[in-house]
Amino acid sequence: MGMAAEWLRWNAAKNAVRVNLYYSGAWAHDGPFLLTGDPRQRMANWCSRRGSVTGLLSWHSTMPALDKIAAATLKPIPVQDHVLFVADAIGTAVFAIEGAGAAFAANLDLFGVLVLSFTTALVGGIVRDVLLGCTPPASLRDWRYPAIAFAAGASAFFFHQYVVRIPSPALIALDAAGLGLFAVSGAAKAIEFKVPPLIAILLGTLTGVGGGVVRDLLLAQVPHILQSDIYATAALFGAALLVGGLRFGLPRGPMMFAGAAGCFVLRIVAVVQDWQLPRLHGN
Repeated sequence: MGMAAEWLRWNAAKNAVRVNLYYSGAWAHDGPFLLTGDPRQRMANWCSRRGSVTGLLSWHSTMPALDKIAAATLKPIPVQDHVLFVADAIGTAVFAIEGAGAAFAANLDLFGVLVLSFTTALVGGIVRDVLLGCTPPASLRDWRYPAIAFAAGASAFFFHQYVVRIPSPALIALDAAGLGLFAVSGAAKAIEFKVPPLIAILLGTLTGVGGGVVRDLLLAQVPHILQSDIYATAALFGAALLVGGLRFGLPRGPMMFAGAAGCFVLRIVAVVQDWQLPRLHGN
């Protein structure tokens, strides 16, 4: 199935149709063999080498099966619009600076700062894209994302004396803004892939907090979201606002703003009021 879908992907690409496939191990073995010659002849040759695609059927009798395979495996890659990219770019820069701050606190060198900047800013989105079957992830297909993360991390490193002077309330506000932007952009992308609303909300939350979790694990710390005052919950709330509004047919742009604002406000109020989720206390 994976080989047939890959052949269809190659053929569709010639017609400028953007598709996303689920790959199989067969492609790793026979892929180079199929990269030369006429596509129909390549597929026929592959059928001959492997016996057939579906049992011992001939090439022509296999075509209906290929159509079914394509319908089952092909997914459109949504074209990322300007609003979504701007939200992603701002969130990437904010989270990269936050990752650099964690690296400063751990006394890491420049390389460590860049690693944590990249991780904090982009890993959540990478995991989201992998779960959606959108591979390679957008952060690896588009050079602008890692460039923004590395540039923000390097800037924080070389201008460290200015970064450390940023007041704590301002850092909290920037973090809350980045959390809201990532939560809504992640949920919006998940919706474009036609996933159920609950899954879109969870993937939006993952986009917002996933990088921070991996950052904390790299620093051998308990992830911040597991012990912080209303953090992941704020991302969940913002993503839910967006998904709920879209389900009721409201415009996406205003709902993305509302979702990011809702996440931001909840996070800031939780910090100011010292809101905490219930927890069990030992004796």
